[in-house]
Parts: sequence; structure tokens; C-alpha cells
Amino acid sequence: MTLSTTIIFFKDRIAPLLLLILVCLNPYQSAIANDDLLLGDWVLDKASSDNLKKKLKGQFRRRLPMSKFNKPISGGRTRGGAGDESQSTYWRTVKEGKERKAAKNLKRVGTAYPLISAKTLSITAKEKSYLFLYDQLLPREIKPNASGRVYSAKGKELVEDSIGHTLAYRKENSLILETTNMMGGTYLEVVKLQAADILLYTITLNLRLLLEPITIKRVFNRKR
Repeated sequence: MTLSTTIIFFKDRIAPLLLLILVCLNPYQSAIANDDLLLGDWVLDKASSDNLKKKLKGQFRRRLPMSKFNKPISGGRTRGGAGDESQSTYWRTVKEGKERKAAKNLKRVGTAYPLISAKTLSITAKEKSYLFLYDQLLPREIKPNASGRVYSAKGKELVEDSIGHTLAYRKENSLILETTNMMGGTYLEVVKLQAADILLYTITLNLRLLLEPITIKRVFNRKR
């Protein structure tokens, strides 16, 4: 085997291995492309979305105190960088808002409230994450884990904020968000394009105060 042939042989064998090693060492790759079709401003299509009051009616347990299981969390730590103060401001606004007082069942879902009630959703890209902005008030950083649905011992793949601890990853054509709130409840969010200008956002709530898990469909149209 000549020297040139040997170099080519090792180059072909070692280069892919080095690439694999680099990928493994960098679990948070810069995976958000500028032309990512999720990016943009989205407006709720009320007619195509589930009616929240009807969906939640009769689904709550009667004997669980609201204050124990569903008190909104404000000022929670944010490892994702979306900002404590912005999230705290949002929860103060919700607590004092007339809409929240008028919909008793919506009060009881705690930190899932913005996920199932937002009428607008803005999705922008940072270097390695998305920034979701609900109703132009609540920022939430989403970091897709390049390793998929994998949890580490240190939990570095999780984003911690006032909504809870969220693991994000991609599965086929969907962005999946798995969140555990401070009371032990879970939210499973699936975000995907139903068409070029239609965003399907489904949220499955699994909370102790619910008789059974509930899935709520939210449909958004791209704002022009």
C-alpha cells in the first residue's frame, strides 16, 4: 500500500468517526435554520380550534383545593434565558385580568394556561433555540435536544422556567415539548405544520385535578 493510498484510507475511515465524536460532544447543535417554516407570527383560528370551556367542562375533580395544585408560578428560575421578569409580569397580568376571572375552569390549569389560551404565537430563532412568545407577553425559550428524547443525569437538556421543566426534541415532522410543572403534572405539546401557512399545536394535559388526560387542539394561521 503506497503512502498516498494509506492517507486516503485513513481519511475516509477517520473523518466520519471524528464527525460523530463532535456531534456527541455537542448535544445542542445549531439546528434552527433561518428558513425554518415554524418561524413567524401566528394568529389563532378560533373556528378550527377546540372550544376551551366546552373541552374542560366537567373534567375537574371536585375535592382538590385550587390553591394547593394550581397556583400560577411567578418568577421561576429560567435556565433558557427567556427572562424571569418578563414571565413574572405575564403572570401578574393574567392574575389581574378580567378574562381569567370570567373563566373559572381556565384558572385551574395553572401554568398550562398560556399554552391553551394564547390567541397569538410568535416564533423566532436564536442560535440554538426557538423563542416562543405567547400573546406578545410571555416569552419561552425552547432548546431542541439533538439527541432526541434523552434525559441526562444533570438535566442540562432541560429548560427551566415558570411553566416548568421542558425537554424539547424533534420527531419526524413535529417539534415535541415535554414539560413537568412544579406540582408534578405534565404537558405534552406537539407543534407541526398542517400546511404551509397553518400551524397545528396540540397540548395534552395530565394533571392531578383532572379526571383523565385531556388533549386540546389549537390551530394557527400565519399572519400576513
